[in-house]
Amino acid sequence: MSENAQAPSGEAPDLLALQEEAPARMPAWVGYAVGTLVLLLFAWAAFGQLDIVATAEGRLVPRNHSRVVQPAEAGVVHEVLVREGDAVHAGQVLMRMDGTLSRTELDVLQAESALREASLRRIDAELRDQPLLPQQGEPVEVSAQVGAQYRARRQAYIDAVSQEEAQVQRTRHELAAAREQLAKLQATLPLVKRAAQAYEQLVGEGFVSELGAHDRLRERIAAERDMQGQQAMVAGLLASLEQSGHRLAQIRSSYESQLLEQRMGLLSERQRSQGELRKQGYRSGLLELRAAEDGTVTDLVTYTPGAVVQPGVVLMNLVPRHEPLFAEVAVRNEDVGFVAPGQLARVKLLAYPFQKYGLLTGRVELLSADSGAGDPQRAATQGRSPHSYRALVRLDTQQLRGLAGEVLSLAPGMMVQAEIHQGRRTVLEYLLSPVRRLANEAARER
Repeated sequence: MSENAQAPSGEAPDLLALQEEAPARMPAWVGYAVGTLVLLLFAWAAFGQLDIVATAEGRLVPRNHSRVVQPAEAGVVHEVLVREGDAVHAGQVLMRMDGTLSRTELDVLQAESALREASLRRIDAELRDQPLLPQQGEPVEVSAQVGAQYRARRQAYIDAVSQEEAQVQRTRHELAAAREQLAKLQATLPLVKRAAQAYEQLVGEGFVSELGAHDRLRERIAAERDMQGQQAMVAGLLASLEQSGHRLAQIRSSYESQLLEQRMGLLSERQRSQGELRKQGYRSGLLELRAAEDGTVTDLVTYTPGAVVQPGVVLMNLVPRHEPLFAEVAVRNEDVGFVAPGQLARVKLLAYPFQKYGLLTGRVELLSADSGAGDPQRAATQGRSPHSYRALVRLDTQQLRGLAGEVLSLAPGMMVQAEIHQGRRTVLEYLLSPVRRLANEAARER
């Protein structure tokens, strides 16, 4: 009983010592530190700024994109002169199409043109009454054909003129004889008239019989009729001579008019043929597919001569060599409202890790007016979503530098990720944005 009563009194000094000992300061300092940290975090969240960026993926492209090489007409590949990745210069022949048909058509047009030019020279020689001389460089068969035509036409013309001139000459001779006979009749008719009058007077005086007077009268009448007939003959010969002159002039004028008409027709054909020759020459030039500028061959479709291609088919692409590269990226529909030309952008290249090699800077230069929804095929060709917008970022530099100072070149087609700077906001706004969205959209489901 006495031991139990002494136990509490034995522990009293320890409890008293614990009560009298000052509390430890570490928990208080920890609480103060945590509170201060919370306040600092809250202040940082309220006043600290974060960048707002729109992330868009894409690739590096030349400013004017790749040049497509395609035939203008259907044809057959005759020769492929380049390979994938070849560096070519402007004007270099990349591929030749088979030109058999084109050359045949061109040969026909050139032969027709040579014949036409020779015919024009033949007509000019006929109009000027000059000999036709062969032209230097003219095909022999053309010279022979046109020369034979010249000789035949000239001979026919000369024969027609000679025949008419001979007729004129005969008519002139006959006219001269008729005029001579008329002059003779005009000279003898007065004598016959006086003789007839004298016989009439002698019949009246009774010296001769009436029968003799009748004979003289008959002679006078015959002489008068002969003179009238001769006058008519002279007039007829004069008319015939005039008609022969008209026919001769008609032969000459008809000959010249035919030549002039032929000449006009040939000149018209020449003008039309020159257009055809230019067109055929242009088509022949298209058979050689040439590089529009210095660049590198990519996406070569065929290496096989004899392959049949259709017009407009892209046979290869030519990436320009000296054009600056742009970042072509696809801006998402939800970001496009805050993207505008002139905004800063940082471009990361997948080929070069940005943690080690850094990144490129630039500015948005172009933003498409519409998304790719209206033209899904084009959007797919550009490697972006049909509902995204195409943006071009002009790069401030065309190269990266490694840690050792080495130059890392850029190449078309490299995949990139662009971060387009759209402004700044506080950390608190960033943290509360999901809450705001949840508050606006929650509890409304069906």
